[in-house]
Amino acid sequence: MRDDDGSVLRTADIRRLLPTSGPYLLLDSVDPGESGHTVRGYKNIAAGEAFFAGHFPGQPVMPGVLQVEAMFQLAQIGIFHRHGAAMGFPFITQLRKTKFRRPITPGDRLTITADIDTADDGTFRCRAAISVDGEAASEADIRIQIDDTHINQPAPQLTSTQMAGNGDAEPIAFDQILGRIPHRYPFVMIDRILCYQRDDSRLTAMKNVTANEAYALAAYRDQPYLPQSLQPEIFAQAGCFHLLSLPEGNGKNIFFMSIDEATFHRIAIPGEQLVISSHTTAVRGRFGKAFGKIHSGGVLVSEMVIKFAYVDKT
Repeated sequence: MRDDDGSVLRTADIRRLLPTSGPYLLLDSVDPGESGHTVRGYKNIAAGEAFFAGHFPGQPVMPGVLQVEAMFQLAQIGIFHRHGAAMGFPFITQLRKTKFRRPITPGDRLTITADIDTADDGTFRCRAAISVDGEAASEADIRIQIDDTHINQPAPQLTSTQMAGNGDAEPIAFDQILGRIPHRYPFVMIDRILCYQRDDSRLTAMKNVTANEAYALAAYRDQPYLPQSLQPEIFAQAGCFHLLSLPEGNGKNIFFMSIDEATFHRIAIPGEQLVISSHTTAVRGRFGKAFGKIHSGGVLVSEMVIKFAYVDKT
């Protein structure tokens, strides 16, 4: 699956190796190396990338979660190139020490590296990084489980998300959300805010998962699902609404700084309504920190701690 010189995997090879098909292919070429422990990939960032239309209009920046997805795709290539592509469904169980150090914008060329080891429990540990012209852009510790455990999980019992809010509070509609956050189609990841307690820095939001939202779904053996890499973006946008509702948010945008830790428990599939519970614990100067959980039908999907920074609008 290499070029004639035996060194580089191209797009057709990458698509054959990746067991899932997703809304974004974030690798243009891959050098799998000789050992399979360290792999290197490349991705050209073009102004026509679909995500730039919504992140952000007039200030295009590659979403941090898609940088994580690029690292995850490269790790999969390394694992499957070494072990074979019939191992099962690749599932991120944990993200740690994920940092976004510089904006990635049109015209950049990404060099992505992934160092992969096997843990005692059979999962794979990956330390990955992205650089642009030798400058560090992002990095992440990714724990990956590969089998069909998560893809075969039964969907949780569907319940009304209205039960998650405060009965005395009016939900905040989508047009009001767009009045606060800078995200636009196709990268808006929250549909409604069920309850917002500004004084207590707590917020409950909702995301509908539907088969018609091609920009947000991957697929494995014809089963569509919401990638784990996108879930921190859902949580971050809920936190973004709160931070931009504060006086400190006037004339500002919010940039994702880090995912300190995120644990993923199950996939989410079309038909589920995700309830996002966010609590912003600290806002000091330009920076904010939030923690929270995502549930579906009362079942825990993921939990995470993330950090933001205020930046001036341009």
